Amino acid sequence: MKPLLKLLLLLLYLSINSCNAQIEQPRIIKTIDIDSLNNFIFESLKSKRIVMLGDAIHGHGYFKSIVSDILNSWIDSLEKNPNTQAITNKLFLFLEKDSLSLLLANQVIDNGNFDNYLTEQIDEVTKFGGWDRFSADNFEFLFELRDIKKRIDNLNKNTAQNISLIIKGVETLPSFINFSTMYKMGAEKYRKELFLWFAKERDKLVSKNIIRNLDNNKDYKAIVFYGTGHLIRKYIDKSQLPYSTIQEPIYEYCLAHYLDEYFGRDQVDIYYTAKVHGEGTDVIQKFEKNDEYEDYYIKCNVLPDFPFPLYIMNTKSILNSLIRLTDIYIEGTKEEDYLLFVNFSRMFFNHVKRSYLYFEDSAKEKIDSLATYPLQFTRNDIKFIYKTTRRISKELVDKFDVVKNIEAMDKWIMMIDKFGDKLLYLDMLKRIIYNLPREIPEETFYSNFNTFKHPDFLSQFEIDQIKNRINELKIYYAVSSMWLNTKEENENIIKYLQRATGLNYSTTKEWNDWWKNKYDYL
Repeated sequence: MKPLLKLLLLLLYLSINSCNAQIEQPRIIKTIDIDSLNNFIFESLKSKRIVMLGDAIHGHGYFKSIVSDILNSWIDSLEKNPNTQAITNKLFLFLEKDSLSLLLANQVIDNGNFDNYLTEQIDEVTKFGGWDRFSADNFEFLFELRDIKKRIDNLNKNTAQNISLIIKGVETLPSFINFSTMYKMGAEKYRKELFLWFAKERDKLVSKNIIRNLDNNKDYKAIVFYGTGHLIRKYIDKSQLPYSTIQEPIYEYCLAHYLDEYFGRDQVDIYYTAKVHGEGTDVIQKFEKNDEYEDYYIKCNVLPDFPFPLYIMNTKSILNSLIRLTDIYIEGTKEEDYLLFVNFSRMFFNHVKRSYLYFEDSAKEKIDSLATYPLQFTRNDIKFIYKTTRRISKELVDKFDVVKNIEAMDKWIMMIDKFGDKLLYLDMLKRIIYNLPREIPEETFYSNFNTFKHPDFLSQFEIDQIKNRINELKIYYAVSSMWLNTKEENENIIKYLQRATGLNYSTTKEWNDWWKNKYDYL
C-alpha cells in the first residue's frame, strides 16, 4: 500500500463544516434570563430583516432546540393574533447545508423518510470526517421541523393567514471538494486549498445565496442558523482559527459582515451562543456598542456536553445504510475508490461486530480480520470476503433486534481492534459516559475522566465508570436511537424503557424530554 494511502486514511476525519470561534465580548450592559429569548427574537423580527442565531456546537440538540422553540412560539403568536401586522407570517430558515443535503433532509421533514439522508450523511463523514458531530440530535431536529411544518399546514387550512416557512440550505461547495481530488492533489496541498477557500470564499458565497433569496421574496424575513464563528462582524485573521491548515495571516470577513454590508447594519440582529457551565448561565447578555445597534450573547448551560454519536450506535437503518454504501464503494475501479472502500469496509465490519449479530465461526473470523487489518488484503480478497459476508449480514440485519442489541451492550461495548478506530471510538465512548447524569461533582469527575492518552487501554477509573454505569448507558442509547428506528422497533424500545425505568411514557418525544430533564437540560 502506498504511503499516501495510509496518510489519507488518517485524514478522513477532516471536518469541512465547523466554524466555531471565540467571540471578543464588549462591556455587558444588561443581563436577562434565557426564558425571555423568544420575546427578544420577536422584537428583532418586527423591525429587522434578518436575525442571526449561533450554533455553538454542530450536531448538538440544545442549540437546534432553540430554533425549534422560536419557530413554535412564532406560530403560537400568529395563532393567537391572526390579524396582527406586527409579526411577519413569512419566514426563511437558512441552514448550514448545501442544496443536496437539504433536499434529502426535506424528505425527512416532508414525509418522515430519513433513509436517503442518513446514507448521504454517512457517506460525507466517511470521506471528510465529523463523526463526533454526526448525532441522533440531527434527526430529532428534522422531525421537530416536520412537526412545525404540520402545524403551519393545519393552521393555514383552518384560517386565511397564509403562513409560510421556507427552509433553505445556502452552502455552495466548490467542485474540488471530493475524495478523488484529495487523492490526486495530495493530502497536505488539498487541506491548504480547502482552508483557503473556506477562509476567502465560503462566507461570500453563502451571503450571496441569502441575499438572492430575500431579494426575490421581499415580503419574507429570515432566521440564519449558522456556526457562531460566522456571526463575527470584525475583520479577523482566520489563520488563527483552531482548524486552520496555514501559518501565514489571512484576514477576511465572516458572513455577518456581508449581510450587514448589503442590508444595512440596522437590519441584522445577532445572537451569539456559547456553552458554559456554572453560575451566570442560561442568560442573554446585551452588549454595549459604539453605535446605536446592539448584539446579544446567549450563555447556555449545555448538558449533556456532547450528543450521542452515531459512530457508536447500531440500528437496522444504520446497518442497512452501511451495506448500501459498501455496495457502491466496492465497484470503484480507481485506486482512490479502493482506498475509500478499504476505509469504509473497516468501519462497516466494526459496526457489524458491535451489532452483536450471530455469525458462524468461519464468517466471524473473516469479519474480525477485515475490521482489524483491512490494509493487508488485496482488492479482490476484500471483495470476495465482503460479498460472502454481505449475504449473511443482510439476512441478519433484517432480523436485527435493537432491544436485544441494547441488552447485550456489556458484551460488545469494548469490541474494537483497529488502532485508528480505537482512538476515535474510545474517546467517543468516554464522552458518552461523562455525559450521563451524575452525582459526582463535575470538576472531580472531569479531572479523572480526561482525553485519551494511551493507544491500548483505558484507565482503570474509566473502565470502572463504564461497568458501573452500563445500565444508564443502555437507557441513553435506547432514547437516542428512537429517532432512527421504525415504528415497530420504537414500540419495542418503549416497552424496554418502561421495564427499565418503571415509567409509562408512550412517545419518542416524551422519552427524549424525560431524558433531557434529567440534566435540567432545557
